[in-house]
Amino acid sequence: MVSSAYRGYFEDQGINSYAVLVSNYQSGELTAENLIQAAIESGELSPMTMEDTSYIEAVDSQLNALTNTKSYKSHNTFINNHSLLSAIVLVIPILAH
Repeated sequence: MVSSAYRGYFEDQGINSYAVLVSNYQSGELTAENLIQAAIESGELSPMTMEDTSYIEAVDSQLNALTNTKSYKSHNTFINNHSLLSAIVLVIPILAH
């Protein structure tokens, strides 16, 4: 379920994807319970899932592992570098005038 969320499967339920999902989890804006509720709303999980503390802990653990994966860090570095490059491209024409 966490990998589906990462790929954007729960965007209709208000769960962001990719780097924003990870950032939201790291900042506390996204919790395992939020993600499980989104899956319930999408019909992927039973409402009874919210009572399964082991499942909630497993989702939390997977979200935590996602923040520490090398592929996420590489993706995030790419996004940061791309943002910096975009900012430079926007500033250079201004400096030329």
